[in-house]
Amino acid sequence: MLKQNETFLLCNCTMAKCIENNTIEIVPYECPHLEMITCANGKKPVLVDDEYKCCKLYVSDCLCEGWGDPHYITFDGLFYSYQGNCTYVLMEEISPKHKLNIYIDNVYCDPTEDVSCPRSIIISFQSEVFTLINHNLLGAVEAHKNGIRLKLPYAQQGVKILDTGINLVLEIPRLKVVITFGITGFSVTLPYSDFGSNTQGHCGTCNNNQADDCKLPGGQLVEDCAVMADFWPAKHIEQPDCQIPSVPPTNKPGPPPIVTPCKPDSICHLLKSRLFEACHPVVSPDNFYQGCVFDSCHVSNPAVECTSLQTYAAACAQAGKVTALQTKFTSHVVLQNSQLVKTRCLDPEGNPREFNERFEYKCQSCICGESTKTVSCKPKECPTAPVTSCMGPGFVLINTTNPSDPCCSAFVCGLEREKGCKTVSTKTFVMHKGCQSYNEVAIPYCEGTCNTFTKYSKAAAAMQHSCSCCR
Repeated sequence: MLKQNETFLLCNCTMAKCIENNTIEIVPYECPHLEMITCANGKKPVLVDDEYKCCKLYVSDCLCEGWGDPHYITFDGLFYSYQGNCTYVLMEEISPKHKLNIYIDNVYCDPTEDVSCPRSIIISFQSEVFTLINHNLLGAVEAHKNGIRLKLPYAQQGVKILDTGINLVLEIPRLKVVITFGITGFSVTLPYSDFGSNTQGHCGTCNNNQADDCKLPGGQLVEDCAVMADFWPAKHIEQPDCQIPSVPPTNKPGPPPIVTPCKPDSICHLLKSRLFEACHPVVSPDNFYQGCVFDSCHVSNPAVECTSLQTYAAACAQAGKVTALQTKFTSHVVLQNSQLVKTRCLDPEGNPREFNERFEYKCQSCICGESTKTVSCKPKECPTAPVTSCMGPGFVLINTTNPSDPCCSAFVCGLEREKGCKTVSTKTFVMHKGCQSYNEVAIPYCEGTCNTFTKYSKAAAAMQHSCSCCR
């Protein structure tokens, strides 16, 4: 029962208003004033249609990131660290709409400290289960579908998976979902228009409000997301049993944690140095620096603390703040024999290159520039091919691929190919004014380089053929 002055949508952006005595008035659909918003996760607002496809509004798309041992940034930009050793719900839909759930499998990764690292990301979509696996911190990655290893790149049933050389990337183009996992950690990108205010788990609620990110499965809010994370074990996939706290947490303040003084490795200061200066106003380095300091003080493997720099570099690249971005290759700090080495370039295959190193890639001449710390490429310049004289009868000059350099061409002498033309016959029924011939009629035609045609002449009541080079 509608109340007086209550409105409802009819169709085609037309509203109806209840006046009185079962009388309605047709009123136009009025769009609210378009207001710019500030995204809590620091990203740029996105202009989308409202739920009725009648008006425009700004929203904040969902981006959840994780790296190191591991450190999380929720969809709404809240940072926390969590060292659970189990498989957890990274993101699941509160109300199943697209049948998409994402899980993270964390394992202890340091012999001296109880810290964990992501071993795999598990994506349940529709009726399929995809697993992105990182066997070690050096990027030995592989993808599985329903337990069977995939040959990449993969593209079936609306899901694409590719290996960039650093990360695995899973895309669901129809939903604009992008999930990455590998040496730099993981990221989950979801459009607000399909997933806004409908997510829960380690990545939070995706509603541009950090205050409700630390939510338990029953809806209770807690102050610390690291406490919340314990209560999100994966229950819908086959994984080992995990310990779940038996008593729900309270928000009563506990004793302050005992902090052991620690001097972080100098690598962490690079995040706030001039190396990333252009990126600082767009992507704050604070969360990545905090994660790097924690890893430097608690993890013996130096590769783990490097992930903070690598993840921040990737975030800067996504924000368009990488030197010489048009080359599409970013600079990275890399490890060699467990030792930090100077910043170099990554080639298109993801392999590190020394400064001023020259190499070829897909018939392009490339160099790792020391000043830009990026790879730049240009088409390979081939020497002028020498022209050979062809004296023998029937021999002509042919332009072909150089056997010693497939990127360049060479002239060789070869026999001229004959432009053959021969008569071939086919059979078909002839139709004329609704009548069909009783038997199939043999119609000759020419194959090869021919000036040919075959047609039926009503005047002559016969087939006429022309094949200039076949006669």
